[in-house]
Amino acid sequence: MTNKIESWCKKTVLILENQALMRQILRDFLQGIFLRYNFWEAAVGAHA
Repeated sequence: MTNKIESWCKKTVLILENQALMRQILRDFLQGIFLRYNFWEAAVGAHA
């Protein structure tokens, strides 16, 4: 039950960057700092 509640309370961050390597570096860095956040990625605005 706790896992469901924790997943609902997580904040979501969208990383919008056209270079895949830069997206991955940024995501890895941010996930190490903000453990309770979900990170999504998009390469172009239309996919966001």
